[in-house]
Amino acid sequence: MPGSNSSYQRRPTTAADVFPIVRTCMAQALDVPEVLIEPTTAFFDELAATSFDVVDLLHRLDEATGAIGDTHDLRTLIRGDLAPDQFADASGRLTERGRAQVVELLPHRRAVTRQPQTPEDAVSSLTAWAIAMIVGRRVTAQEQAAHR
Repeated sequence: MPGSNSSYQRRPTTAADVFPIVRTCMAQALDVPEVLIEPTTAFFDELAATSFDVVDLLHRLDEATGAIGDTHDLRTLIRGDLAPDQFADASGRLTERGRAQVVELLPHRRAVTRQPQTPEDAVSSLTAWAIAMIVGRRVTAQEQAAHR
């Protein structure tokens, strides 16, 4: 039981817990000062990240949290537990459930951007906070699986 083990350290699980880690990893991956990365900062739209930066960021996040594993695709991380056909339809458009998943991850951008229509729209809209939410959920899922 976690509470009974004095050496147990709770892993960060909420977006608020994980955000400082995401901020540091984003800054390192993009070689920018951490002060430029706020919760609403968009990884691609504002920081001009490339696909190489994604791989670097995910590697850094995995080293820091152990929550990324062998996933090197932001679309897969955004999709979460949804099956691919539940996330996007055959024409490549987000389904209703896929759109709801993306909108939930982008609370800071709901009022300022149009609704994402495709997985690519979702990826290009990702904010530092959304990445923190994704990582936090993955850490929580790992913790729950470890204690079953």
